[in-house]
Amino acid sequence: MATIPSGVFAVQLLNLKNLIANGSNFQTWTGAANSTAAKAFIHYFDAPAATTGNFCEIWPGEDWSLRRNSELYFSDAGTVAVMFRSDIADADEPETELADAALTFMNSIGGIVDDMMNDADTSGLMVLQEINLDFGPQRSWPQEGESNAYFECAFIVSYGLEE
Repeated sequence: MATIPSGVFAVQLLNLKNLIANGSNFQTWTGAANSTAAKAFIHYFDAPAATTGNFCEIWPGEDWSLRRNSELYFSDAGTVAVMFRSDIADADEPETELADAALTFMNSIGGIVDDMMNDADTSGLMVLQEINLDFGPQRSWPQEGESNAYFECAFIVSYGLEE
């Protein structure tokens, strides 16, 4: 059985997983029927080596703090990272099809990010401050004998109450 993130230091990983899985664009992108099914496409830290198709990985960012907001109340703030990855079908290898596949990937991820920002304030899961592109979108260049090529991009998600 997998360990579930809990406690003030790790719970934002669970919150981000739920926020992404609840989004209709992520469900469409992964072919998941609902948010419960969508969670199977979201992996903490690293996806298993055999993972293919459309999925994402989430891990803690480099920033985290716990701050007193009142005599009895504390809030945390920090960053978490999310990387989205999508295989490139062999049929997409010619240059024109590759460009279409790249734009389809970017459009899908844009919809997922839109859902994250729109749903964060209403879900009660996370107070998002901003989402910044960390790297990508980029195409992998596998060596002979390696698995298919893929597109990927990663974002740093800042959360917590503003000072």
